Amino acid sequence: MRTRRAVLLACALAVTLACYRAPDASGPYQCLEDQSCGEGMVCDDGLCCVPGGAPACRTRVPESGICPDGSKPTLWSLDRDGDGLGDPSTTKPACAQPYATPPGAEGAKWVPFAGDCDDRDPGAFPGAPELCDGRDNDCDGVPDDGLPQRSFYVDADGDGAGDENGEPLALCAARPGTVDNASDCNDGDAQVRPGAPERCNDEDDDCNGLKDDEVPGLGEACTDGARIGVCQAGKTACDAGQVVCSQVVFADVETCNGLDDDCNGVGDDSPGCGGPADLLSGVGVSYGARKLTNAPLAEVNGCMSTAQGTPAVFNSGTWLVTDPVSQVAWVAASGGTAWDLRKPGLNLRLGMGMSVITFNGPPVFSDTLQPVVLLCNGDTLVAKYQPTGVKLPNSATPFEDVIPLATGGNGWTLVTPNPDLSQVKRVELVMEPRDGPKSVNIRVFVTKLGFETAP
Repeated sequence: MRTRRAVLLACALAVTLACYRAPDASGPYQCLEDQSCGEGMVCDDGLCCVPGGAPACRTRVPESGICPDGSKPTLWSLDRDGDGLGDPSTTKPACAQPYATPPGAEGAKWVPFAGDCDDRDPGAFPGAPELCDGRDNDCDGVPDDGLPQRSFYVDADGDGAGDENGEPLALCAARPGTVDNASDCNDGDAQVRPGAPERCNDEDDDCNGLKDDEVPGLGEACTDGARIGVCQAGKTACDAGQVVCSQVVFADVETCNGLDDDCNGVGDDSPGCGGPADLLSGVGVSYGARKLTNAPLAEVNGCMSTAQGTPAVFNSGTWLVTDPVSQVAWVAASGGTAWDLRKPGLNLRLGMGMSVITFNGPPVFSDTLQPVVLLCNGDTLVAKYQPTGVKLPNSATPFEDVIPLATGGNGWTLVTPNPDLSQVKRVELVMEPRDGPKSVNIRVFVTKLGFETAP
């Protein structure tokens, strides 16, 4: 039996290519390593061969370093992109052009020319035209050189706005991750950029230099039930990333206005607010009365001076009216204090009756007495309430009326427009016996006089 070596030698002497051929780049190799070849043979460029013998090793460099034809070996480079230049990092010396390629490089060729800076791009090689693609097309070590440059900025969060604190990049065109503006005040958050909707998060989402401005729903009126009085009033605002009811009205001096101005839980608790409920009790008040011989009732347009006319009797609600002339009785705040009567819904309750003691002449007492109510600050008129009908007829039957201080009504006309009821110090009752006898003595009973809020 002939040995394998004899068979191989016989084939080499006959038709060498019938037994050995350079493997197709896409097909399987004849051999992959020396161990797959027979004794005394090595694997050279995918074929089993005999160093210094036959079949000859076509590309293998002898140990002498000189090829069989006496030439020096050529340094071959692997050309993957087919541009005729090989990859300087993938080379090997050979006495002839190799055909076998490394795994994963099927279709590549070995070429005697190196110098390709990007062996995966056929458009990149020394002398190639430079393109605006961020790559070194001409292999001079500088990408995009020789092309017009503009400033671009890194856009790390991909929101279309570049980092306002970033250094400009000189590029011929935008590259992935770059934009032509530096307007992003937080390039680590895609929800932060110029024109972004503002959120309540203590951040400047729209990069206008203000935090939490123009958040939808802010600035609207709201009420904070955790506070009391007028201090409950607020407007919606951002606080620590939350929409809250921010206080806009703060505690102030209490006034008589139906509100808890000092936010202590009690409304209208300022001194004098609402006035005394019973002016006839004598507590904190003084009384007086006068005959006003020179002041007919039709001419009562101001408060009566307590020094006018002649003294008359008014004591604990009993008023002695004598002579058919204008008469005034008053109740005044003591100690220089004043009553603040601006409390909403505040009324003056007035109750009166009369009895005739004596008179001289015929008893013509129809339309006898018609009281006018004045609110005064000293001698300055604050408000005048004129009855629209007879309020004290010739009868022992008393009447009781409620006069709304802010508007008048219930049979009383507010003659003084827009009265300032904050500093009332005296209540005056003015009457004149009209069409009566020349001499008259009438006892008027003031049964009720005081300020109260409508029930």
